[in-house]
Amino acid sequence: DGSAAFESTRTLQPREDLRVTASWPKGTVVSSEEALGRLAARRGRGWFLGGCTLSALTLLYFLGVWSRVGRPPRPESLTPRFAPPVDFSPAACRLFRRRDFDGRTFVCALLDGAVKGALHLRREGEGDVLELRDQGWENLAPEETGLLRALFPGTEKVFRACPQGGPALRDARDRVRAALEKGLEDLLGDSNRGWWRGGVLLSLLAAGVLTAGRPEAPWAPLLGAAFLAWTLGVLGLLQKVRSRWSLWWRASEGRTLRLLQALTTTLLSLPFVVGEVLGAGLLSQEAGIPAAGTVALLGGLDAIFRRLLATPGGRGLRILRQIEAFRLYLACGEGGPGDRDKPPTRTPELYERFLPYALALDAERPWGESFAPPAPSSEVARRIEAPFWYEGEDFDPTLPGAFLPALEERLLTLLQPPSPEEEARTPREETDTEGAAPHIDDAPGNG
Repeated sequence: DGSAAFESTRTLQPREDLRVTASWPKGTVVSSEEALGRLAARRGRGWFLGGCTLSALTLLYFLGVWSRVGRPPRPESLTPRFAPPVDFSPAACRLFRRRDFDGRTFVCALLDGAVKGALHLRREGEGDVLELRDQGWENLAPEETGLLRALFPGTEKVFRACPQGGPALRDARDRVRAALEKGLEDLLGDSNRGWWRGGVLLSLLAAGVLTAGRPEAPWAPLLGAAFLAWTLGVLGLLQKVRSRWSLWWRASEGRTLRLLQALTTTLLSLPFVVGEVLGAGLLSQEAGIPAAGTVALLGGLDAIFRRLLATPGGRGLRILRQIEAFRLYLACGEGGPGDRDKPPTRTPELYERFLPYALALDAERPWGESFAPPAPSSEVARRIEAPFWYEGEDFDPTLPGAFLPALEERLLTLLQPPSPEEEARTPREETDTEGAAPHIDDAPGNG
């Protein structure tokens, strides 16, 4: 049983010596260094399992918070709403819903200006002609006013959407984007940052526990937490690099400057990326590869939910629910079976007023089909057949709104920056507006 007992064969007298000599197989007694090593390994496994548990709790925390405040409202939980949020233009609804500006956002602003009477769209051959009108100014949104100022400088009243007009269209797009982001600055701000910081604190604690339990490296927990924070910073820097290159790709003017900015940001980020690699190697050496890999995964988890939780809260969430409920009405064309409020009467004004919103919320097809014959009355059909704001052979009164994808595609093609060869072949036109009275500023409601 591993024990040993010794006894004398007689009573020992004073000052008598007794010497015992014993032997045992090798391995029966473990050396002190080996025993300490085994104990440290058991403790290290315990700390690692504890860190993995905390990592799982961090993931559950993020999922719970995202489900509560970060996930967009589900359509089945909404009741159709028969009007957009107050003071929200079609372009504003699209930007706020998607939290990203795209070409369709610009087209929605252009279409809304036409429906309000400030513009008349006409198809000529393979291009489009925009004519300025002196009505509907009091109803224009700020981004729509900026759009008209860019397309109609001075006393100009006609704009041809052709390759030569591409720079003006791109300038108008930039103005629309700037006006929208300024107007929605408060609502687009991240109101869930506190929830995200709570998850980061949990992940920092998990990183410290993952790398603890090594007597020979008492500084490993601090190294793990520092590596996690460094990883978050590097991921944010790489996102900045991606944004710089995206701005350069979409830029219509100043492309050389944006290219220099993108290259500079990329070069400045390289030392931090190298530091990330060196930090991963050092942490793997001090705390082990499994612990270092788990800490890196925690950094990626924090970065992912930083983006997922960047959603509006409070008033912003209420507005988002209103937008989704309004889209539900545009997509189905009627209210739900248990609605107390009845949907508004189908009129030509209703179709035209909500058509830009339907385009903004990707519901232009069902909205147009709901007004197709024989659903609307004859009066509605006659008005839809000859809209006052659009003229073109591609307009089909049996499928109202079907012309929008083609119009959008033509405009988005002009919004793309030209290649260097095309830019060299396209002559630049300069317009002398010195001394001319700015027509837009003289319009009603735009003093």
